[in-house]
Amino acid sequence: MAVPEPRADAEERARLTAEVEDLRARFTAHPKRYLYILMAVGAVDAADRTILATVSEDVRRSFDIGDDRLGLLFGAYAFVAALSALPFGFVADRFNRVRLIALGFLPWSIAMFWTGAAQSFGMMFAARLFLGSIEATNGPSTPSLLGDYYPVRERGRVWGIYGIGTLVGALAGFAVAGVLATLFDWRTAFFVWGAMGLVCGAAVWRLLPEPARGVSDALHQAETKLAQLDHEPTATSLHSDAEGSDVDYRAIPLWSAIRAILRVRTMWITFLAGVAAEFFMSAIATWAPTYFRRYHGFSAAGAGGIVAALALSVVAGIVFGARRSDRQLNRGRPARRIQMAAAAQLLSVAVIMVAFGFDRLALVVPFLIVFGFLLGVPMAPANAVQIDIMVPHLRGRAAAIRSVLRVAAIAGAPILFGYLSDQYGLRSAMLYIAPMLAVSGAIMLFAVRTYPRDMERCQQESLRQQRLEATARV
Repeated sequence: MAVPEPRADAEERARLTAEVEDLRARFTAHPKRYLYILMAVGAVDAADRTILATVSEDVRRSFDIGDDRLGLLFGAYAFVAALSALPFGFVADRFNRVRLIALGFLPWSIAMFWTGAAQSFGMMFAARLFLGSIEATNGPSTPSLLGDYYPVRERGRVWGIYGIGTLVGALAGFAVAGVLATLFDWRTAFFVWGAMGLVCGAAVWRLLPEPARGVSDALHQAETKLAQLDHEPTATSLHSDAEGSDVDYRAIPLWSAIRAILRVRTMWITFLAGVAAEFFMSAIATWAPTYFRRYHGFSAAGAGGIVAALALSVVAGIVFGARRSDRQLNRGRPARRIQMAAAAQLLSVAVIMVAFGFDRLALVVPFLIVFGFLLGVPMAPANAVQIDIMVPHLRGRAAAIRSVLRVAAIAGAPILFGYLSDQYGLRSAMLYIAPMLAVSGAIMLFAVRTYPRDMERCQQESLRQQRLEATARV
């Protein structure tokens, strides 16, 4: 004889069923072309830094500067970008994110044209500062848009594709800038990319819609709770002690929002791990072309080609990490995302230190390919984690805080790297800075316990916010 279902469970099932049907009706299945457009945005944005890295030797000779001032030139935009990140994050959380990205490309392109036309170190330094003032228009808006365009269960793959876009931009920056510098001069690449920025801004304005915030997270939470009530074996295991709140995140003030963001433990962990990783990666992106030109006699095009090969191996790592990450989440083992990302970073340190220890290029390249794969594995899961743990109405400001820490790392790394290179040589500087990846992996392991709980709290808050909006509509 079947045991009657308790009345409370029956009422909860009925409520969740109605909510799931309502949220499914409101969650539009956005086409993948929106992702590809944002991927192009990330690619054009990422190419800026790699273009300057590829032609850095030409810039150094043109302006007769040393590695220390060259490092200062790489980091010039970062401090201004840090100052502008929080205001742009606030705008991204309150206003139309698509318009913010599109309009930001106009001053971005002006800054690129200005950089290419610079006739002195001072003019180029001013151009980089101007670029920093508008660099943050894309950073806070894109993660928020991707989180609302696509389902939670696909976030690893979505971020994998987006990450490939930024690497394609880096690849194009290295390769195209090297070719243009060889055929024409170093200024041409900045003019070409400035024009591409205008095209990108127009495409975003005309083709991307502004999605509703938080529906995908609320839907995932409601479906998961309903699956638990039905005792489905594939249901995600949630912590029963997760807490809600009575805050309306749609209208929360800036400083209250910052406090809410910084109370998320996994956010702190990913912030610190990201800073350590970015410190290393920004130095490598900046100085790797110079390394191959100095130690292996490559031209600008040849050095860009070697780094482009490294980028292709990173793409393979991103694809593997993205698929593995989503598979673990959908099997109810979200902490495996963290473990996989940390393990790849720890292994990559040993590989890159061996690679830069060899003199013969034939020995260096295989280790660089393995290193690139390991470097790519954590990218998609790490970015998906940062979206999973943050309430949708705070994602712009959360991304802005990450940007502050990120650009602080990017600003400091090239300058320190330039100093180490002048003092000890470029190869020694590469070896000295490599352990930062191990630091990042070790920090990331602390999120193994905090991430599942913080993800659940975020989705519960998203569901509660949707209930508030449903009540307001009535």
